[in-house]
Amino acid sequence: MERMTDLWTRLEGAPLAAGFELRRYLGDDGQRVYYLTDRDGPGGETTVIAAVPQHSEQAEEQLRRWKLASPLSHPNLIRVFEAGWSEADGVPLAYARMECPDDDLGTLTGERCLTLVEADEVLRAAVVALSYLHEQYLVHGAVEPGNILAVGETIKLSIHDVSSPHGTRTLQQDIRDLGFTLYQLLTQHTDRQLSELHSVAEPFASIIDGSVRKGWPLARIAAVLEHPELREEVLETPEDTNIPTQRKEQARRWGMTLLPAAVAMLLFILAIRYSGRPAKTAQPVPAPPATARPAPVKEARTWSVIAGTYGHRADAERRARAIARRWPQFHAQVVPSDKPRAYIVMLGNQLTEQEAMRLRKSARAAGIGGSVGVRETTP
Repeated sequence: MERMTDLWTRLEGAPLAAGFELRRYLGDDGQRVYYLTDRDGPGGETTVIAAVPQHSEQAEEQLRRWKLASPLSHPNLIRVFEAGWSEADGVPLAYARMECPDDDLGTLTGERCLTLVEADEVLRAAVVALSYLHEQYLVHGAVEPGNILAVGETIKLSIHDVSSPHGTRTLQQDIRDLGFTLYQLLTQHTDRQLSELHSVAEPFASIIDGSVRKGWPLARIAAVLEHPELREEVLETPEDTNIPTQRKEQARRWGMTLLPAAVAMLLFILAIRYSGRPAKTAQPVPAPPATARPAPVKEARTWSVIAGTYGHRADAERRARAIARRWPQFHAQVVPSDKPRAYIVMLGNQLTEQEAMRLRKSARAAGIGGSVGVRETTP
């Protein structure tokens, strides 16, 4: 009997009956297999085919979840462009065509902890993505490092496990999983007792404790991220366990109004805190003498082609070396980003817009994984 890995490798290059080519086999995650495909997304995004064999027990459920995620559109969720049944070389499959991520945070497990800057970026993206899902009365169902992805410079959550709440798959469980994932990424520990929480900096320690142990809603996490001093002042919210079916509409409305309510609460607290302080008397300031304004200097617009942004130089260099080994013609190099503690893998710099677009197209056609993007720069 043919092994599954041999089967997936054999299908590389085969046409999918749905109208795509399984251009390159990228591997599997134990449940789904992935291929780079020959068709970009509507915005020029590199896309992949995720597939499950039809005979698999989870094929129908996986397809149902992909179709449930297809209408969703949020900048911090992987976009599903289409999903259905098809076949390749006589092998029936459930498939979905979706955005191709550059990397996932599961690759950091056992290697290093997130920096505080990275943790802030990841948490903000995850909070708004989960808020969007919960407003649709959907749960993510699998918030963990391997399902937090990078597409270019954007953090996104995977969508393979999106479903309606049921059993242990609740809105609050998503939030608990988010807190525990943050704990893992900041400590490289996986104990559910949070034994290393004392080593985590604020406000992340309070957010982890609140989401895992105290049933914090997403709105409170968002408020504490913006104003860490309020982590002990915002009113406690009882833990949301499973929401019965008859309360579905009520929960949906609650989710949609959660963030505005938190903002109102935040403004109220700040008003109380600072209302008693005396106002300073404004002192007149003499106008400065008029001076001739120099004529503006028009900077030449140039463009660069980016193959990924990383929080550590070592990670960026590893990506650049991988590209250089397989595609030396693109001369991948690592340069510091204009963001603090960030490094860019660059394929071309100081290009005209037309040159940059041609280079991006060539890189994608060659099969460089992930989202190769174009960015405007100035000399």
